[in-house]
Amino acid sequence: QRSPEDFSPRHACAADRTRQAANSEQQAAMATGESRVIKVALMVGDEKDLQPVDNFCVDEKDMLAFTDDAMEQFLARATRAIGGRPVKRLLYRDDEDDWCSLMRETLVDAAMFAEPTGAGAG
Repeated sequence: QRSPEDFSPRHACAADRTRQAANSEQQAAMATGESRVIKVALMVGDEKDLQPVDNFCVDEKDMLAFTDDAMEQFLARATRAIGGRPVKRLLYRDDEDDWCSLMRETLVDAAMFAEPTGAGAG
């Protein structure tokens, strides 16, 4: 099991089968105009001592349509949450409990591993 400090960008974050199934579900939802609300929990610290610093919700369809804006928002909120200190990196956990870098190119993967909030954004 990797910690955020050990993360290598070359690490495969999830099984292909899981990704394909989740991607199919996302594509079906997008085709019907459905969207999910994704709750983002910003945490700081190391793997054994994570502390929550912020929570907010984003519309999945908007996040995936405007990836640059979404990443800008995530980074700005993280920076504010830690008192303006520089953010080393943003991470998410996949279905194998591995830490993966969150960046514009991985937002689709990150969205696949989001747990449903039970509310649609419309």
